[in-house]
Amino acid sequence: MPKIRDLRVKQIRVFPADEIPYAILLNNQTRSQLAAKYDFTVPGELERAWQLQGPGLRFLNGTYQIDDSRILIEELKIEERRVLITVNSDSVNAAKFFEELRQFIAKIDHRPGSREYEPILHSEETQCIAVLDFEFPQLLKEGPLDGFESTIEASTHSFGATLDIFPRSIKFAIRYLKPPESLSRQYVTLSDKELTIETRGRTAIEDRVFFTTSPLSSSGHTDLLEQLENIVKQSSK
Repeated sequence: MPKIRDLRVKQIRVFPADEIPYAILLNNQTRSQLAAKYDFTVPGELERAWQLQGPGLRFLNGTYQIDDSRILIEELKIEERRVLITVNSDSVNAAKFFEELRQFIAKIDHRPGSREYEPILHSEETQCIAVLDFEFPQLLKEGPLDGFESTIEASTHSFGATLDIFPRSIKFAIRYLKPPESLSRQYVTLSDKELTIETRGRTAIEDRVFFTTSPLSSSGHTDLLEQLENIVKQSSK
């Protein structure tokens, strides 16, 4: 079972055109209310603040109270059609924060007509550091690259040093081909994603500490790591 040491989730929600009251959110009083509500800051400044970086209203390093815990909101970025939330927590808590944010937006949105602020696309990305039940070289054991380190060593100038050569990273590209017409009609595109499994920097390979990323929810990501552990375990029998 993966032992999670650190967890970060990014949720991206894309909305129909004109669903987000973007001009209202850019108002000085409104954005100040939002910054104060979650204690957002700008790096290098002590006072609560906001900043515009290119297209979008960006808030950094806020906190959100859930029961007896305070969750770090690493970034909140609001664009004309997108809301991006990055939290140092799991997908459930990120979703709870968005629900509260949706209520805030509903209160300050005085435009005619009613809106539900329901996204037409909701995607997630999870990044975590985990201790897994295998060492990275086991992923290549008995495969075509098993023992390739010795070939690399024979071809590499050592400059008199002792070489230590080992694999440390695997990446899978994930492309979204032929997106549904329901998204294309609303000018929504799907960007390529990556699934990464690599040994954590500045850790010994035998410590089995990994840095991992995926375009999954935190629970889906953890499940995937557990499946990977089982695959490696079965292949070692």
